[in-house]
Amino acid sequence: MNKPSLIDTFNEIKHKQGAFTTNEGFTIKVSVHDLKESYGVTLALIRPVNGLGQKWVHIDRIYFEKEGKNTQNGVNSSPPNIPGNVDSNTTNDRN
Repeated sequence: MNKPSLIDTFNEIKHKQGAFTTNEGFTIKVSVHDLKESYGVTLALIRPVNGLGQKWVHIDRIYFEKEGKNTQNGVNSSPPNIPGNVDSNTTNDRN
């Protein structure tokens, strides 16, 4: 089986939203804005859906919701827990 090209992978996931779990254990909703290969590893430039900043991460650390059966090109599609809209899924207990 041939490895998909970087362009094929990018076309499949560009601007798609997924979940990224930080080293500290936070899972945040992100979108993919660019891909690159470095030393044989595919890296994705992600930005949080709500918030600021961006980060290059190993593509295997991003989880996407399943569409139909499975995403192609070796992209992860079995998320730990893709976060929903924080405002609608949490209550404010600080009042």
